[in-house]
Amino acid sequence: MRINRMILVFIMSGIVLLLGGCGLGSTPFQLLQPPAQSQQQSNIRQEVLQQLPPHSKLVIPDNGPYGATAIFIKDILGDGHRQVIAFYANESDEFEHGYIVLRENKGKWERMDQVTVPSRGIDFFQLADLDGDGRSEIITGWKGGVRGRNELQIHSVNEQDKLELDGDMLYTQMLVTDLEGNNRPELFNLSWDSEKMVAEAALYDFQDGQLVKQTALDLDGAINGYAQVVTGKVNGERQGIVIVADIGAHSSYTSMLIKEQGQLKDVLNADPLNPEFFNAQTTLSEDVNGDGILEIDRMKEPPGTEDIPYADMPFIHEWIQWTPQGKLQPVMDSFYDFENNYRFELPVRWTDQVTLQYIGDNNEGISFRPLRNPEISLLEIKMVPMSGKSQEIEKWKNAGYQFVSLREGKDKWIAGIFPESLDGYPNAIQSLAISVKELVSGFTDTKF
Repeated sequence: MRINRMILVFIMSGIVLLLGGCGLGSTPFQLLQPPAQSQQQSNIRQEVLQQLPPHSKLVIPDNGPYGATAIFIKDILGDGHRQVIAFYANESDEFEHGYIVLRENKGKWERMDQVTVPSRGIDFFQLADLDGDGRSEIITGWKGGVRGRNELQIHSVNEQDKLELDGDMLYTQMLVTDLEGNNRPELFNLSWDSEKMVAEAALYDFQDGQLVKQTALDLDGAINGYAQVVTGKVNGERQGIVIVADIGAHSSYTSMLIKEQGQLKDVLNADPLNPEFFNAQTTLSEDVNGDGILEIDRMKEPPGTEDIPYADMPFIHEWIQWTPQGKLQPVMDSFYDFENNYRFELPVRWTDQVTLQYIGDNNEGISFRPLRNPEISLLEIKMVPMSGKSQEIEKWKNAGYQFVSLREGKDKWIAGIFPESLDGYPNAIQSLAISVKELVSGFTDTKF
């Protein structure tokens, strides 16, 4: 079972003044400018459409920090004047993609230059001042087919206001990061050769118009692919890169790379070629508690479930931070129902005291039970088809159960049920009781 969670921590809304603002909804054209300028945005879009090569249409890069947009506005030259970058695909040739650059001149938009590349699509786009000269380089990844790798190109605008190719290389996953924390962007290239089963993580500087490899680290290449490659704060002091690689039928392993004494280091796996940070299913990292730091998701069996087959195991997802002292610190336990798209944060007092058990013929519910008294149900979260909602409510009322609605959709209703009162039980059991307020605050809808 694959986890389909979107990592939103690093996605910026709108596009490229890189300052804030709003966009034009789900259209392929968004600007980081105030809503009052929507007419100007519309005018720019019309200019772009007129300047596109024949038989072309606007297309949106698959990855990058700017959201779903095909047209970007920014002063990439640092001269106080705006430029437009617009990505396109040739409708008469599926292997031709590119972008045009327009500049504003006396209130009008004129084409500066154009890049056309044979590719299967646009994988990545980002603007960054890689060499610190006050001008932004245009970093573009084009979809390729060379053993699963794509082609990265870096263009800058020269003194003649033409685009100049300053560097290119093959990659599988690409990030712009700052592992040094000195506000000087670096390029992270994760290159995987699926035929030779070798992989390399490398950091590049951009110096004097050239890509220069700083450091590299060999990784395990006997994988199925990468489920996640993301950069961000990995503790309060460091930036890092988290990589989740798919292996086997459903499982994965996680690496966390930092830069230490100028070298890349995997802090989760002593030997990056023989990783040990495995999960039975593919799990992705995210800032799950909103503290600005990436947590790693490590699956663990609930206590008391040693005899349950892996296929039927109601795993607990233990969220872990890597501390500045180099230790792994659990910060939260949660249960995921990926079929019904929700997450429930387990109270801290339940750690090692409460076990989990699927309920229903099709595992449509989950029950949380004291480890030492598993015949007691503290809480049940259950999916009920809308067609059977009335019957379930009547049954629960007749049984005297307290219940609360957690999410209601067109076909499904998810409810939290408190099957029994804990009055009369020992204090150790009563201390595990959960309130409606705790349940509601710990329930998160993961359906985007």
